[in-house]
This record gives sequence, structure tokens and C-alpha cells, in this order.
Amino acid sequence: MGSGKTTLGSQLAKSLNFNFIDTDQFIEQKNGATVSQLFAENGEEFFRAEEKALIENLQGKSNLVVATGGGLPCYGNSMHLMNQLGITVYLKTSEKTLFDRLIVEMEDRPLLEGMGEFELKMFIQDKMKEREPIYDLAEITLEEHEHSVSELIRHLPQTN
Repeated sequence: MGSGKTTLGSQLAKSLNFNFIDTDQFIEQKNGATVSQLFAENGEEFFRAEEKALIENLQGKSNLVVATGGGLPCYGNSMHLMNQLGITVYLKTSEKTLFDRLIVEMEDRPLLEGMGEFELKMFIQDKMKEREPIYDLAEITLEEHEHSVSELIRHLPQTN
């Protein structure tokens, strides 16, 4: 959350002339509700199941760039499935950068609703500790200073 997956993913797709899917936007359109509404009305488990079903339905598809929610790789066995379907990228981002980005977007992110600054800092630390071992399974890890389309393309196997 807040690492820039949607921004970089859409730029990469445009650069490669691929289609782009943002899983949050897709699920919002499919259900006619925002992510916040889906969390409030149906719970996180429903949302995670929707994410996983979307990823499973991408089997056999090509010329796609997909930006997932930050929790998707950690739900079920999704990271392994994503690695089977294509090239996975972890946009490694510092706690400070995440905090600076998320503090201004808290009302749009259901997992952050009602948090103060201290709670947000603790949330970021806890999620990074919990999720990083799974994110580290990605085929490519881009350090924060490498978060650009040109750096990502440079790391892709077919361009080396």
C-alpha cells in the first residue's frame, strides 16, 4: 500500500503497449462499490477472495501488467500463483516514504480508517514485517531509488 504499484504499473503497460489492470479498480467496477464500501459491507475476506479469483482468471492471458493490492500476495497461496503466471515485481519502499504517502490518503484506504499518526507508523512497521518475507519471493525487487519504468524494463528478463 502506497508503494506506487498503480502509477508504475500503468506507465509500464503504456511503455510496452500492454493492457493494464489495477485489481482494486477492477473489483470496484465489478461490484459497483469502492474498496472501502466492500470492506465495510462484506469484510476483508470477501475482498481478498475477489482479488484471488481475479488473479486466477488471468491464467493464459498475456500482454498484461497487473497492479495488485498490497495484501493480495499474502492471501492464500497467491504469491506462488502470481509467480507462475508471470514476472512479479516487489517495489521495495521505505517506512518513511510509505508514511508520507499514506498519511494524506488515509480516508481512501479502509485498513487505515480512524488511525492517528502513531497508529499509522505502527501499522506500516507491522505490515512490512509481516509481508516482506512474502514480497521477497517476487522475481524482481526494485529498491526505492529504482522505481521508474526505465529501471523496471532494465530488470525484465527479456531485456537483459
